Amino acid sequence: MESNNKFLSIITILILVIMFLGALVLNSNHNVKDIKKDIVKLEKKQSDRAKYNDGIDKKQSSINERIGNGAVMKAAKNFNDKFYTWSSWNEFSDNMKDLRATYPNLQDSNIVDISGKSVGNGDSPDSIYSTDFYATDKKGQVAELITQNKSTETSGTKLQWFKIENMEKGKYSITYLKPYNEANLTSEE
Repeated sequence: MESNNKFLSIITILILVIMFLGALVLNSNHNVKDIKKDIVKLEKKQSDRAKYNDGIDKKQSSINERIGNGAVMKAAKNFNDKFYTWSSWNEFSDNMKDLRATYPNLQDSNIVDISGKSVGNGDSPDSIYSTDFYATDKKGQVAELITQNKSTETSGTKLQWFKIENMEKGKYSITYLKPYNEANLTSEE
């Protein structure tokens, strides 16, 4: 009889444990469903925001084209992608060669050096950039604040550049380029 009572006690405890685990699983399943609903809502919100931002970008592009800055900004992005982005000295040299071919009018510039001769010794840093464009009071002229990040395995630097550019006779032209801390933002040059 005593072994029967132990057996019933064990069965009762197992049934209670199974019921508890079942309730826990049901509750977890309910939480998972709630989380999935929240994820769907957030994905919809993200999709809506992306569509809204695309609309704003199209409006901004339209405005840039209308005020004559679209072509300048496109050329500036192309220039910056080559001038500020590289991960080896060979890539840097190739980029400068591409810039000389694309923008031959900048080869003899005393404002920007695209000769490709300013390669360093040893391993090249990885260079990336981000930029903010600003309209100026002149049609077809854009100012940029460029942030360049160079990094190696052991160190990194962050440089900011101020650049003014425009289209002259259908050609991309850089009229001002200096490190931001040296830039004279109060007078025209």
